[in-house]
Amino acid sequence: MFAAPLHETLSHLKTAEDFETLRQEYVTFWTDKLNRVGFELANKAVVNTVKSQTAYILLNNDGVVIQPGARSYNRTWMRDGAIISATLMRLGFFEEVRAFLNWYAERVEPDGLVPPILFTSGEVYDGWGRNIEWDSQGQFIYAIMEFYRFTGDRDFLEKHFDAVHRAMKYIVMLRERTLDPKHYESLEAGERLKGILPPSISHEGFITPMHSYWDDFWAIRGWADGIEMAEILGRKFLADWAKAEAKKFSTSVRESIEKTIAWKSLDYIPVDADKGTPDPTSIAIAMFPTQAWQVLPADTLDRTFRSYFQMVKERDAGSLPYSYTPYEVRNILALATLGYRKEAFDLHEILFKGRRPANWNEFAEVVLSDSRKGVYIGDMPHTWVGAGYVNSVRGLIVMEEDNSKTLNLLFGTPREWLVGDGIALSNFPTHFGNLMMQAKWDDNDQKLNLDVDMPKDEDRKIYVRWPIHKESKPKHVTVEGDDSYRVDDQGIWVSGNKFTLVAQW
Repeated sequence: MFAAPLHETLSHLKTAEDFETLRQEYVTFWTDKLNRVGFELANKAVVNTVKSQTAYILLNNDGVVIQPGARSYNRTWMRDGAIISATLMRLGFFEEVRAFLNWYAERVEPDGLVPPILFTSGEVYDGWGRNIEWDSQGQFIYAIMEFYRFTGDRDFLEKHFDAVHRAMKYIVMLRERTLDPKHYESLEAGERLKGILPPSISHEGFITPMHSYWDDFWAIRGWADGIEMAEILGRKFLADWAKAEAKKFSTSVRESIEKTIAWKSLDYIPVDADKGTPDPTSIAIAMFPTQAWQVLPADTLDRTFRSYFQMVKERDAGSLPYSYTPYEVRNILALATLGYRKEAFDLHEILFKGRRPANWNEFAEVVLSDSRKGVYIGDMPHTWVGAGYVNSVRGLIVMEEDNSKTLNLLFGTPREWLVGDGIALSNFPTHFGNLMMQAKWDDNDQKLNLDVDMPKDEDRKIYVRWPIHKESKPKHVTVEGDDSYRVDDQGIWVSGNKFTLVAQW
């Protein structure tokens, strides 16, 4: 046995006698790096998988450049970079995100186009997709604001607001293309295309450019974050302009979706306005992270994800092998947001089986249910998929609602993560400061014990949901440290920032 150095700092091969020493050095290095945020659950395999995704993200990076995989890529996407940045910040890696966003922001073009793809050298990718991917506009704005939400770094916001403003103006320019009657008047039910973003290939399922609602959801998020930035920085005129544009745009997206559903007689939310394609995994971003689901018909949205979950159950229970992409982890939070918390956890358990190899905690871009069969897998580990997994697990425990300044605790937490040692979070980043939390479920006494400590914030509200299998009012609740709590069937509103809660059924 021998160890071969893969970098210049080790100048010679080490024999088996030194292997354990070298191995332990790397174990210590990664343990220290991944434990900067305290994150523990009763299910240690989930904890290890979350931490592994973080390590794989850092390993896939090329200097300051975030990349979604190591095999196929010498490029970076704002699409992947925005979500991976969000993941890194949720686990305490702020400087890595700052460096990446500073690097990317320098390349926003004078007219406001956010290049969807850059070479790791920093040059703008000029191949297929160069000028027909529009999701990067909203994703860039979101990533900049998300950094501020976690760090409160006003100087960072000020530094990049000009690029953000240009990106918003570019969204207006894009929308003007589809406001022109020539864009839609010759088509059947053509007004469904009016006022949304023009065709693109941002949605990876489309080779031919489509009017993709994926782009529109990200633009809605971009407008919301751009407005908030302008208000924080005292640009009232720009905030008022952005509010007016955002309202017009959201109205157009809502009307487009309704008209596409009516035109095609659909019983689900389509992912595009051209063909009415079904794809719940792409619609899921309307819940997290874009929080754009107010433009979607509620009944149809509910039916979309109920049907999706039924399909997954049948697919998993079937006897035939099947392939899928673990991007479906996005649907975990979509189900939880719609109130299907048990189904969200059941979906987690099904998709969790798709790690390849399981002991390496890796997610490929494509998975075959039968691990012994061959299939195209893309990159493995694929860290855009991995980032989606981390965000979903984290969201089942802690979820922010920025619009209402609410911190949801135990948002979709299953009992299985609360038993035994339960959940322990420390130095845990949120939009409202670092959280300390311990949560345990006592099976014997049918009791939830919760300790919470975080920075004081008069504007922030805390809502604690009852464990999944106890979605009814407990018989008895005591809260130390807060005299103004309010209990309902789903959970409890707490106004304090440091409290101990005991709920017994």
